[in-house]
Amino acid sequence: MRNIKNITTVFVIVFISLAYIGIAFADTSPEPDTIDIQIAPATLNLNLEGPMVTVHADIAYSKVDTNTLELNGVPASDTYSDDRGNLVARFDPTLIRETVDQPEGTLTFTGKMLVGTSFTGEETVRVIEPPAKNRK
Repeated sequence: MRNIKNITTVFVIVFISLAYIGIAFADTSPEPDTIDIQIAPATLNLNLEGPMVTVHADIAYSKVDTNTLELNGVPASDTYSDDRGNLVARFDPTLIRETVDQPEGTLTFTGKMLVGTSFTGEETVRVIEPPAKNRK
């Protein structure tokens, strides 16, 4: 009977210690309100149709409410997770081109975390409008 009490006491001490360690080292830091982003393509051509404007964000996809994502007020067309688990969002290039002017434009990416906190990221891209080629 004494051995059972000793084992129970040891178990309780170990359990409480592990719980304390979990609480002490839990990630309770708030999510950042400013995040790093990379936008592709880095140059927007006002005379061309494609490609999708893609935002690679330095934030975990699993923590983001993907229904809240916008780039210069344009809602995301598609979202997915990259190979590191970070957020990638794609936007309609026609709508994005309407929000910028030459020679460069700042694209502002906004959204909310699942916990409700907002985040934003900005990047400046080159904006060009090459002259149409003369056809004869």
